[in-house]
Amino acid sequence: MIPPKTWTTFAKATAKGAVTTFGSTAVALAGAIYVERTAHRTLYYFFPHWYRDVDHAFGLEKYQLEAVRDPNKGRKKVKENMMFGTIEAPQIELGHCAITS
Repeated sequence: MIPPKTWTTFAKATAKGAVTTFGSTAVALAGAIYVERTAHRTLYYFFPHWYRDVDHAFGLEKYQLEAVRDPNKGRKKVKENMMFGTIEAPQIELGHCAITS
């Protein structure tokens, strides 16, 4: 038979390991979310045409994706947001032309 003190030591070590594993997983997940959001925003800034067929990209708003697919529809939403001061004037390049607000 195993003494009770051994069970207590085993339970503490297991709990400490579980908390450490969960904590490191949570921190890694938060870091991955931040990296993915930043990556999508950076790629959209330099290569907006890559998002022409994308329905959802974490870190990008729906109107930004619509602006690449349908410039007239997207520009309307961008202008609405500019009036409320939520975004700066974007520049969307589609092939050989550039659309600015």
